[in-house]
Amino acid sequence: NYAVTGFAAQQALLSWSPLLRPFVHRFLPACQQLRQLTAVGHRVIQPYIDARREAVRKAEAEGREAPRAEDMIGWMEEMARERGVAGGKRGSKKGFDIADAQIMLSIAAIHTTAEAYTWVVADLIEHPEYAAPLREEVAAVLGPEGRWQKNSLYRMALHDSFIKESHRRHMVDALVMDRYVSRPVTLSDGLVLPAGTALMVHATNNLSDSFWPNARSFDGHRFANLRKQPGEESRHQLVSTSAEHLGFGLGSQACPGRFFAANTMKLMLAHFVTKYDWKFAEEKPQLRAPFGSSVYVNPMLQVKARRREEEEVSL
Repeated sequence: NYAVTGFAAQQALLSWSPLLRPFVHRFLPACQQLRQLTAVGHRVIQPYIDARREAVRKAEAEGREAPRAEDMIGWMEEMARERGVAGGKRGSKKGFDIADAQIMLSIAAIHTTAEAYTWVVADLIEHPEYAAPLREEVAAVLGPEGRWQKNSLYRMALHDSFIKESHRRHMVDALVMDRYVSRPVTLSDGLVLPAGTALMVHATNNLSDSFWPNARSFDGHRFANLRKQPGEESRHQLVSTSAEHLGFGLGSQACPGRFFAANTMKLMLAHFVTKYDWKFAEEKPQLRAPFGSSVYVNPMLQVKARRREEEEVSL
């Protein structure tokens, strides 16, 4: 509930003057609920962090190499220690509060993946001709007993392509790659960006015919076909980034969670097409809900699902 409540609290605060927000947030119900959820998150996460810190302290005291955790909490702890801000806890003005940061990351992870996958479902309903090929791919990769193997998701090229095509056409925000100019930069045309400039990139390339033939049309096979070309096997995967497809950003600051998100969406799509048939509740529903520079799926959109009688594979 943290992500949903966080956006509700944001909207509640936006209706007040910036001068009053430091005071009124204490009395707004959404903000009060958000603080309660944050406290719950801390009670769950902080003991885990404390146990890790104790393991590191003990290893260093005994002259052993400190255990290293290969996850986000471990990475944040290492970065905080390197920068001299480790050890922070809730309510303290000193140190980096890792539990708080982990809770905040849920907003970045949950609503973006949910929004992207909701568009995938909408595109599947709008283009039902892809349902059968997607089911056939699941059956071909997993077999009738539904046996998942290490490379099963990689072999689902059509699932990968279908989701990437949906992502290309329905980016959550038209403005991406927020950046801050730390020192003056001169562009190739002579334009100088002074230090302190905030800039973003307009993701028009995603819908440009210069990069994608019939860019405004949905082609679920688009990227699967591109991957069949020699030397292009990896460039057009869902998790691949390029200047022509900015859904996950670009360069060293590209979305680090895109691999997990891609696998999650492919698993859900395989489950959805295998077990259910889908349709819109209305014949011609309003799909888009613009909000600032973003275009979300209409939150009032309703769909119908019916359990399929015949399943090609047992999931």
